[in-house]
Amino acid sequence: MTFQYHQQRRDGSSHRLSDLGSLSELSSIHNPSDFKHHRTLKDLSVLKGRPESRKHTTFPRIVGAGVPALVAAGAAAWGASKAKAYRRVLPELRTKRLFFPVSGSNAFFTWLIDSLWAGATGLPEGVQMTQAAVPVDAALAEPFLASFMLDAAFPHSVAVREYHALGGSGARGILVWIHGGGLVTGSAYNKDAYCGQLALDTQCEVLSIQYRLAPQYPFPAPFFDVALACLYAWQKAEEAHVPLVISGGSAGGCLASAACQYLTDAGIPVAAQILAYPMLDCETGTQPTPGYGDFVWSRRANQYGWKSYLRNIDAVTDPRLASYAVPAHRVDMSSLPPAWIGVGNMDLFYRESKAYADRLQAAGVDVEFVEVDGMYHAADGFAPTSASMTAFYNSQLAAIARAVG
Repeated sequence: MTFQYHQQRRDGSSHRLSDLGSLSELSSIHNPSDFKHHRTLKDLSVLKGRPESRKHTTFPRIVGAGVPALVAAGAAAWGASKAKAYRRVLPELRTKRLFFPVSGSNAFFTWLIDSLWAGATGLPEGVQMTQAAVPVDAALAEPFLASFMLDAAFPHSVAVREYHALGGSGARGILVWIHGGGLVTGSAYNKDAYCGQLALDTQCEVLSIQYRLAPQYPFPAPFFDVALACLYAWQKAEEAHVPLVISGGSAGGCLASAACQYLTDAGIPVAAQILAYPMLDCETGTQPTPGYGDFVWSRRANQYGWKSYLRNIDAVTDPRLASYAVPAHRVDMSSLPPAWIGVGNMDLFYRESKAYADRLQAAGVDVEFVEVDGMYHAADGFAPTSASMTAFYNSQLAAIARAVG
């Protein structure tokens, strides 16, 4: 077993253990000048130009004769690279599904990701699921969101699936969970089994958000959906006198961290943010990333996800709003909620997750950083019952338990 557990404290020390099985006004928001201006994605554009035509009539014949050999050589190199990376994967996390290429931006790509990450379906026993449509009116009392309500990006309502553990003495907290999918795919509707089990294991009421997806709905639409649903969750927490926890995986970690930044600026308390292999920085993958992102989520897929999400960012003129587009670009990390951040050391998001955890810790935020050796992106969706992924999940449960008391 090579599961590694790191905990960072306020004083900067750390330790490692191995083999571990009413809405307040936005008066406190920073001045627009305090926010780091968002960078455009021009450097993320993929050049798709074609070589200039050749004058020599023999060129196509020469190239045509060498195409099969070039294709074979390329396939062999790709296979050798994958095989080398595969040997680094923790044995219990290995699966043939890792050899599906994920680098496109078409319908097949989104279907493939949905299929790979769908997981088990159906509610576990002892859990009830209800559905709610959170109306846009829920944002009327919040000045910042209300100022954007006439924007075409704002929805009529946001669908939320609510999971309740039956019996017991009531929910210990409200836990928002936000699904992943690179901001371009994924759904709350095929996560009943996971969210239901989360409700049982945490004894919290779990809210799963069906947010809109890029490229059809770029930023700020997905952020609006999540922010609105989080306001609804906070209202429920206030009524029940229980803590609010925001969580998400991959792209859900992006939106969860952005929501925590917004709620902090609005003066709304969040007990903890739980970020599993979060997608935090739009610059990840703009350069080669040897040793990271070989499986499930590649740097090209990441570029496509961010480019789709931020394709209208230049039209966002309010610096407050733009500041929530890329969580890693936040300047002031102080006062953000305590964080649990977990990621594998083969994940494309490993370095950005570690950097975000370090910045939170340096700003005085309580941070628990969990690193799993030999873990690729979203491995808990491929081998959820393995020893390492069971420990990974239990570590999240422990962080949630501490947050809700």
